[in-house]
Amino acid sequence: MKALLLLTASGPLLILTSHESVHDQELLEKLKHKGIGKFVAFEVPVPLARERYGGHFQAVESDLHDR
Repeated sequence: MKALLLLTASGPLLILTSHESVHDQELLEKLKHKGIGKFVAFEVPVPLARERYGGHFQAVESDLHDR
């Protein structure tokens, strides 16, 4: 699992993904489908994201594992 900070034209997003890389074509297609065609990405250490986002992080993480 990776946590990625995406800087987009409409603002920053923090996403969790099971994809190995931000260059993964399937991930890029999913983002494009959601209207995110251009972005700058930075990897965020998962423990830091977990600490900062607490319960919200756990909810998203459990949803990611259920898929």
